[in-house]
Amino acid sequence: MKQICTLLAILSVATFAQTAVFPSQEDLMNPKKWTKNTSGAMTISFDEAEQALRFDVIFAPNVDKWIYPKFRIKSPVTFNGAKTMTFDIKIAPTPDFNGFKTCNLILDGFIEYEPPAEPGQWKTITIDLSKKNLNTASEFQLGVNPNYLKHTHFIKNIRFGGTPMERVYPPAITTDAPSTVFFENSEHVFKINRILPNLRYTVQDWHGNVILEGAWPENGKEPLVLPPQKPGYYILKTASDSDVNFRDFSFTVIIDPAKRVFPKDSFFAMDAALSWVSRPGNFDCPWYDGDTFRITTDLCHWAGLVHLRERLSWNETQPKPNEQPKYGHYLDNAKLCKERDIIISGMFHDTANWADRIDKLPGNLAALYNYCKTNAEVFGDCMGDWEFWNEQDIGFAPESAWDYAAAYKAAYLGFKAGKKDMPVTFGAICAGPLNPYVYTMFENDAVKFCDFANFHTYAPIANYPAFYDQIHKLLADIGRPEWEVWITECGTNLEGNSTGEGVRKGLKAHSPEQEMILAEFYPKSQIAHQMGGLIRNYYFVFGAYNERNGTKDWGIIRRDGTVKPSYATISTMTAHLNPAKLAGEITVNDNVKVYLFDQPDGSQTLVYWAISDVDTSRGSNLKITTDNATSFDIKLADGEYAATDMVGTPFTVKAANGVATLNATRWPAYIDGIHGLTATTKPYPRGRMITYKPSNDEDLSVVIRVDANKEDFQSANRKSAASMPNETGRLKVQVWNLSETAKTGRLLVEGGVLDGMPETIALPAMGKVEFDAVFKPGELQNNYDGKLVITGLFNDKKSSRFVMPVKLTGLFLKKCTYEKKDNLMKPEAWQRNTSADSYSVVYDEDEKALRFDLAWSDPAKDRWFYPEHVLQLPEESLENVFAIQFDVKSVQDKVENDFKTALLMLVPHKEHEKGGYRAVGYDAPLTSWEKRYMSLFEIGDRKNIQMIRIGANPVGHKLTYWIRNIEFIRAPKK
Repeated sequence: MKQICTLLAILSVATFAQTAVFPSQEDLMNPKKWTKNTSGAMTISFDEAEQALRFDVIFAPNVDKWIYPKFRIKSPVTFNGAKTMTFDIKIAPTPDFNGFKTCNLILDGFIEYEPPAEPGQWKTITIDLSKKNLNTASEFQLGVNPNYLKHTHFIKNIRFGGTPMERVYPPAITTDAPSTVFFENSEHVFKINRILPNLRYTVQDWHGNVILEGAWPENGKEPLVLPPQKPGYYILKTASDSDVNFRDFSFTVIIDPAKRVFPKDSFFAMDAALSWVSRPGNFDCPWYDGDTFRITTDLCHWAGLVHLRERLSWNETQPKPNEQPKYGHYLDNAKLCKERDIIISGMFHDTANWADRIDKLPGNLAALYNYCKTNAEVFGDCMGDWEFWNEQDIGFAPESAWDYAAAYKAAYLGFKAGKKDMPVTFGAICAGPLNPYVYTMFENDAVKFCDFANFHTYAPIANYPAFYDQIHKLLADIGRPEWEVWITECGTNLEGNSTGEGVRKGLKAHSPEQEMILAEFYPKSQIAHQMGGLIRNYYFVFGAYNERNGTKDWGIIRRDGTVKPSYATISTMTAHLNPAKLAGEITVNDNVKVYLFDQPDGSQTLVYWAISDVDTSRGSNLKITTDNATSFDIKLADGEYAATDMVGTPFTVKAANGVATLNATRWPAYIDGIHGLTATTKPYPRGRMITYKPSNDEDLSVVIRVDANKEDFQSANRKSAASMPNETGRLKVQVWNLSETAKTGRLLVEGGVLDGMPETIALPAMGKVEFDAVFKPGELQNNYDGKLVITGLFNDKKSSRFVMPVKLTGLFLKKCTYEKKDNLMKPEAWQRNTSADSYSVVYDEDEKALRFDLAWSDPAKDRWFYPEHVLQLPEESLENVFAIQFDVKSVQDKVENDFKTALLMLVPHKEHEKGGYRAVGYDAPLTSWEKRYMSLFEIGDRKNIQMIRIGANPVGHKLTYWIRNIEFIRAPKK
């Protein structure tokens, strides 16, 4: 019997297999077959003179520089059986050539190769593949990591040595239904790639109940054809008399999209990041000939989603100045969405390399204006709004709030010049509405350049009320209490890091239990946001996407191309509520939530569920083991009502004697066709678009920005202020005229004096005037805080304000006391706290410093060290310590001596490596002594700090780290 089973399995593989071949020269030399994959701006072409593929890349100055274009294959093309890969490579000469960090073929892992010794020379490379597992490999990446900014290389004569072998796929169930999504009333057809003895199947609903079962036709040789199922989420399982096992196969049934309505004011939206996250190869797509963009947009449309948030790249679409942007797949995808009645919220958060990049933001405001104007013109009605940048209040823009405000003004003016009636908003605020960065941004008159407000939240639902209170306070503070509010990224960490094994190496997946937590979170969070008065909510994210070194799975689409149960949840919610308006909450008891929606036809829809940890938890890593089943009564007219569970499966509810008893679980359910109910609590009033109309004496086209000398002005208070270590500060003032009319005028300065400022300024059309100046603050010695405010007056019209809050740190420090902590120079003052395999700390007499020696043996290990010092209170109290400074240097087992991060941690307890802390970053150590100064201003109340940690996350595997002259700088007594 065993031999017969084996023979059947072999015959099954042969039945499905085709004659295998290695990739052809025609395909390998076709630039269209290669996918861009680089940290720079890339062009792929065929060079006729070299008769080779040509890869041109330009990098920003401070990025990790890598170039690894991808080549993907489909059956019968294979890498299986390849023993070697050979290719010819030539590096083009370039003025800044500085060699390579590494060069690799990525095919079942990294394989390093030696590039040509000198640019301009062809070199033949042969790579041994004999020990690689290439059975199911479907792509390779071939590239380099250059040590310079502008790179070109050529590749030709790519060939594989060996004998092509069929790719033998693991046992799998497949269907022609894209992403395994079926419409109601359609047959469900499944295929299998094995013939197995006594092959059987069962279909279970999302609760594990068996819906269908039987024998698979001809033991897998023929497709399994199931009758149409009700909308819902299902699992197809198999069993046989062999030891071959198939993974459980999920599929979703949704209502026919032809039945849907797609209101333009729909609340329900999705951050799809379509052009980035759904790039070919990011997830398996055996449908639509691998067109991952099309399948993503179809899935969104079928689920009733009207609004998608997108990403654009300035550096990619306009890598050279004085050339019109080439939008490529970005514009193709916008048209794809428009064809499906999907409206895009557009955004970009990068800068063309040539546009005077500050750090990440552009300094060339005219270039930014023109790019945004062209964007608005070209994309036109494909877009519903434009947003400039993303989470600039955190790491996406290291620059100050006033740097961002100047760039944002230029972007806004450009978007409006391209399409006057297009709504525009600032980049989404991520670190809380009331953070000081936001207030400085609005002090710079950003409110005059916005049509609505825009935030991100990954908070648990239990924290939403406080979040809404902060939003409404901010809007009241800036004079826009009636502004429309959107959430352009909403996600959750309730499920914790992903615990399932993904289909891609190194990328974890959600377990079934985690997927259900997210499916539950979606409708509950959507309704909570509507109760908070929000207009639209973009859930993050639709396509397959992992963060945190692959441990956090985000997407609605899995890496195998199928959809999670959240997709059924979304489809169900939009089917019931897309045209409806929330009337409010009906209070029943402490165990359930009940919400009432008004439909356009005058009927009402009830949404209800039992409260669970998803509603109440403020943590993560939820483990929910019960449905929290309960029941409650609600007044309904006698009769039978159509109802639907969370994933769309219909059921009925009966009311008698004016009452219906509803069975609630943690999973939301819907009842339609209700009349006459009244909400107990109404939602917060919804806002509206408000576009600022300049007065007759205003000219918003004049924008002022300042380049502050980094020695004289240091970022403070979360990029909302500048700390001045000296009594004066050097800066360069730029005055931009973003209009076609030349103007003449002057600058008005408050908060001090600008030495070097000209009395009159003539602004050219679409140009700028800049000058060097020295800022001397006014009489502010008592509170050590001030503001530099600059306003333009040109052609008798006022510009928007430039505002830079300043902290007169130099004056303040003169009155501080410096406490040198010699006791911290004792090795025993610090307890070990590191991931290193070996660790030692001694006092280095030669350096007069503490010396830490550390080593890590596992290259994959997260490398960090943060030795802990328990503060000796009260003498080491940080209550009124304004700053901590020390001298530091280090060496590593690598030339670069680079670090991922370096931190001072302030810990409110004594427990080793546990609990929360507040961190202040410092510039990573160099190989020579340098002083590091860390302001503790942002930490807030410091009297409860009981322990400090000082250390870093090295990139190398061996580290020596010296520290000395640790000083507490204590503020003067008031």
